[in-house]
Amino acid sequence: MALTERPVAEGFHASGSSARYTVNVSVQPPSCPGETSAWAAYQCARARLAAVPWVVGSLTDVQTRPGHVQLTFLQDVGGSAAGRGLVVLHTVVFFERAGMWGRLHVSVVRPERQEVRALFELGDGFTLR
Repeated sequence: MALTERPVAEGFHASGSSARYTVNVSVQPPSCPGETSAWAAYQCARARLAAVPWVVGSLTDVQTRPGHVQLTFLQDVGGSAAGRGLVVLHTVVFFERAGMWGRLHVSVVRPERQEVRALFELGDGFTLR
């Protein structure tokens, strides 16, 4: 999968997709007032998560790790439990870089067991250089 950089006024944004996978990475000025920490970036995004349709609130996980915060959540688009929709698993790693907020967002449509594990472990190997 190749990532395509998109122009932004300040910072960096790139995205790409292939089959069932989508990846977005961005480093941009904070979009909420306050601190520039990874936790502040997560808190800002969390406030908007309630507006995302079909998020299964009981299947939302937040992990605080050194230097970043990882949010993993499930979207049950259209009610897959009833056989009418599909499931999308998202993991977002929030970090701070030079006073800007960074975000690595990976999602998988209809994830298989090993993909679920990989997304939950994404932040384990995450480092900034």
